[in-house]
Amino acid sequence: MGVCGRLGLRERVRREHRWGLRLYLVVTALQAETGDLSAAETAERVGISRVSARRYLEHLCVTGQAQQKLRYGTSGRPEHRYRWGSEAPR
Repeated sequence: MGVCGRLGLRERVRREHRWGLRLYLVVTALQAETGDLSAAETAERVGISRVSARRYLEHLCVTGQAQQKLRYGTSGRPEHRYRWGSEAPR
């Protein structure tokens, strides 16, 4: 394998490590919360961008580890709220 192949593998391992660490931090933040969190609140607690937090939260929802609900305000777009666990809040 050439130098480029090895560097590609190293970079992939670094990215996967960062993914796992950040995912762990998002899970920990959700588990620590008794209610639900928005992506912005999660991002602030974990120290990552709101968009990154939303991606991790969506991943947790798709894999059945978290639930998502919409909170409607008086105007504008609804806010996505996330809660740890497989049972949807009623």
